Amino acid sequence: MIDLKKDLQQTPKINLEMNESLSSDKWVREALDAAFKDEEPKKPKKKEPEDSKENLFKRNWKWLALEAGAALLVVLLVFNLIIGVPRITGNSMEPNFCNGDRIVIFRLARNIEKGDIIVFKTKKGEKLIKRVVATAGDTVDVSRQDGLYINGTKVEEDYVYTATAITDETMEYPVTVREDCYFVLGDNRVNSKDSRSKEVGLVEKKDIVGRVVLDIKKV
Repeated sequence: MIDLKKDLQQTPKINLEMNESLSSDKWVREALDAAFKDEEPKKPKKKEPEDSKENLFKRNWKWLALEAGAALLVVLLVFNLIIGVPRITGNSMEPNFCNGDRIVIFRLARNIEKGDIIVFKTKKGEKLIKRVVATAGDTVDVSRQDGLYINGTKVEEDYVYTATAITDETMEYPVTVREDCYFVLGDNRVNSKDSRSKEVGLVEKKDIVGRVVLDIKKV
């Protein structure tokens, strides 16, 4: 005979065990879902593209162009502010400097001495090149017979074609050179417009463009 009472007692127990197993599996699934729910999958980092040879060349070329431009600017500033390379026009400084010669002048020269060759601006704005023969405090005299005298002493001028002569009858000698002024003459004394002429007179320091430091001759 079938014992119904016994079967009824065992059935709930089996169902309970099954329910507990299902409940346990569900809890595990929920725990796993919760664990992975907040954790987003990591995206792979994008690899930065490497510069191609062409891009690298272009970049280097730009830097080279900038450096070359900066160097050119410095050179131009140096030429404009510190030195100059004018060309001589005329023959008033022959035989030492001739028409067409290139010279290098130092624009920042301030300590001008006797014997220096300078480029200066006249009252009319004309640029001339001459030799300094007397500075501030010197007394200059030009004699018709004996040539040039500085402070009473005759100057031996072995670097000129002819002796110094009077070129402007209206000039009065002797002449004492004022402070910050210079008495200048061209080496070709018979063909030079210089301090012997009232048109030029004494050269003021502020009118000096530069001192000649190099003769490049004709280039």
